Amino acid sequence: MHMEIAVKEESAIGSSLDTISVRSAAEDEAVCASRGISTATQSAFEFQLDDLQINTGGVIGFSVKHIESGDEISVNGHVRFKMASTVKVVIAACVLAMVDRYKIRLDKIVEISTRETEALGDVAASIVHPGVMLSVQNLIELMIVRSSNTATDSLLRIIGGPKFVAEWLQVLNITGLEVNSTFTELSRQFYGLSADILPYKEMRARFPHEADLDRHDELVRPHFEDSDGDTTCPHAMTEFLSKALTTSEVLSQGSRAFLTGTLGRCQTAQQRMKGLLPAAVPVFHKSGWGGGTVSDVGLITLPQGRGHLILSAYIKLSGAPMSTRDRAIAELSRSAYDYFATR
Repeated sequence: MHMEIAVKEESAIGSSLDTISVRSAAEDEAVCASRGISTATQSAFEFQLDDLQINTGGVIGFSVKHIESGDEISVNGHVRFKMASTVKVVIAACVLAMVDRYKIRLDKIVEISTRETEALGDVAASIVHPGVMLSVQNLIELMIVRSSNTATDSLLRIIGGPKFVAEWLQVLNITGLEVNSTFTELSRQFYGLSADILPYKEMRARFPHEADLDRHDELVRPHFEDSDGDTTCPHAMTEFLSKALTTSEVLSQGSRAFLTGTLGRCQTAQQRMKGLLPAAVPVFHKSGWGGGTVSDVGLITLPQGRGHLILSAYIKLSGAPMSTRDRAIAELSRSAYDYFATR
């Protein structure tokens, strides 16, 4: 079964890469021209990204914005990518916006249903028995810090689902972020399962050993990665994070501090955005992953009072080892850090 899927997906990669638009150059140049970035700097990042695309065998999109000046570098910044778990920052911000409007409390206790754990796995390590009840703030912590899909769907359930998040973004006039599905629904799409199947329960039955399931999950899935829905582009995510983390347009100061704190404790994908940065640099990020897609988005604090960066990096359709994909994002992050820290 595993080998059949691998062959099928591998054969589809070439045709998908042939048809994808790998860069909307005019849009990238328009962004940079309006944001104080020279042609030489833009070209240098384009050359680097092209080399990294060759190394990864996939499509890479990248956007970085210096908050204090508004300067932005964007390469493939308007290409669409699956958000994967980076959407959890958007969901967290939506929940916190409801807290700001007294629609929900951080200390509200939420019961985790057995169906949710069977669909997506235990809400956290060592919490394996029925009868789990957690506060909203702890669910946000697990969703961001440990990337718990179960915590995510529990939060979506209490706020009204993906449709509510999409409507919230629309009211804020925030575009370019498509929130369409729960993580149970995304998992079914990812694995090609019917609507009556509980993804986690089914896939653990097929792959009893976690390492085998991890290898299966790293296979490129063009049918999923290039499908409509639940997507963003790097430029749009950077714009959202700029508003959500650094202005009062989306969240109160207290909610921004809460969200930034959880992003600073993120335990996943430490070799991506943070991988080549100096260890002392404060980084507040959320990673994503699924098939040939990997990503990392967040905020970086520059040294010596030089300001802050919002960075969004996405890779899709890459069959390279995970370490190679992680390294590509790490190299782009370091280049952005060096440029803005020294200019």
